[in-house]
Amino acid sequence: MSYHVVYNHQCPQCGAHYIPFDQDVPCPRCGHVEAERFDYIREAVASMRTHKKMWGVYTPGAWWVGSLGDHFLHLLFGVFDYYEERRPEPSFEEYVSGWVRRSEWGEHPYHRDHFLSIALRVQEELAAAPPEEAETRLPAPVDPVKEARERERRRAEQRERAKTPWGEALCTRCGARKGTWADSARGVCARCGEPLGPEPVAATEPR
Repeated sequence: MSYHVVYNHQCPQCGAHYIPFDQDVPCPRCGHVEAERFDYIREAVASMRTHKKMWGVYTPGAWWVGSLGDHFLHLLFGVFDYYEERRPEPSFEEYVSGWVRRSEWGEHPYHRDHFLSIALRVQEELAAAPPEEAETRLPAPVDPVKEARERERRRAEQRERAKTPWGEALCTRCGARKGTWADSARGVCARCGEPLGPEPVAATEPR
């Protein structure tokens, strides 16, 4: 059982995919400040505390990336697990800043500083929030058989929608050919940012 934070959002001015997680957080691409707000930090912290309590690590055994919120969570899991296990830098901020700079962000370079801001806010809340928070925010039990069937149904629907007359898979939003898509760990189309819903992948060590 894993704790997802399903959230997608696009800037109404430039179309950038981002999460307006705090008051007055602007679009990371064009700087537009809109009314839309989503309490992503609180949800992300609850997810991470829940997984830590259940498995001893932030990364769950399997993770379905179905939204931008879950995509960023997947990155957060790997970043925090690696740092807590190895402590590669004197401070978390130094470590995550270096990791963000070295990482490849494809056609979304504006996600670099955006994700850094999210990671630092999550670290701040994890350090301050009481451990009991995870216990009070446990997700409702999920039937694993029903969950697996629902995942397979969604995958089948996505495959059917994405087929061309020649059987080639395209992005369902922008029509990009599969060869231009990001790898499954990123979980979104490299051209437009549409979540692709890849197969669950094993957590990899951040580089």
